[in-house]
Amino acid sequence: MPCLNQEAYNSLLHYALIERRLPDFARRVLQHMLHDREQTLSPNEATYHILLRGSTLLRRNDLAQGVIRSYLQSISPADPNSSVFVDFPGLKKADTIRPTTADPPSVSSPSTRRYLSRTSTIKEIVARAQTGSFTVPPTSDPLAVNSHFIVSYIKHVVATGTPNACADVLFQLLPELATIDHPEWGNMSSRQRAILIARNREASMGRAIGLGPHFYAAIINALRKAGRTGLAERVWMLAKEAEAASWKSSTPWCLPIEAYTAMLQCYGSESQKGLTMNYRKMFPGRGVQYQLRSSVPTKAYALGWGRF
Repeated sequence: MPCLNQEAYNSLLHYALIERRLPDFARRVLQHMLHDREQTLSPNEATYHILLRGSTLLRRNDLAQGVIRSYLQSISPADPNSSVFVDFPGLKKADTIRPTTADPPSVSSPSTRRYLSRTSTIKEIVARAQTGSFTVPPTSDPLAVNSHFIVSYIKHVVATGTPNACADVLFQLLPELATIDHPEWGNMSSRQRAILIARNREASMGRAIGLGPHFYAAIINALRKAGRTGLAERVWMLAKEAEAASWKSSTPWCLPIEAYTAMLQCYGSESQKGLTMNYRKMFPGRGVQYQLRSSVPTKAYALGWGRF
């Protein structure tokens, strides 16, 4: 039987963490890959991506932070995208699933017995997910930051309850947004805007295509949860341009349904805020004056998102 290659180990890690939620199984796979075999293998980009996504699904922020630290130590300092991660503020500790201690009612009906069986199984799965552990060292060969790990990192940031962190560094993640004609600029100063606009549009579109559809779906969802409709719309416009341009390249792609759903949710939440409008009212002795009518107070982050 031939020795397992890197793809086989990554498949086992995906099965252990994402399909079975077993961190101890992942630890044994990593132990064999890194130490037990004669010709040891180092983790690659896909390995870190799988470990981070699995840690997020397990709601194990301790495991996720260890994966992120090892990945940051593995990327080349010369990589222009390496500053993306250090610019994120500190992530707070994620909530942990804890098995319930309440016992179900003692009834001898078949439906109750099936419920007891399912509850016991769920408790065991959650207990295994919260007690297991694994560590992954930095790789020996420098890695380049790829879009797959960035997508997993964005999802981890959202899962830990800090989607605003994505909005704060959005123009560092996507400098191509400067080529989109939209009034929402986030926290960018006028000087920073001028520098970004001066960049070549065609050259920047090549990187926008290379980020892939799932990156745009993840960042739009993060901006939706942060309540930044204007920035989400700006990313959406860039994503649609990149999608159209990708069909003229060797790697065409389409935006997933998650991106469309997130944008519809953005517009749905905006439609519920009500419109602020002027109306005329006659005051005795003061003539006609204009006042504001609003059923819902205007939120600061919503101002200007749809002004063209």
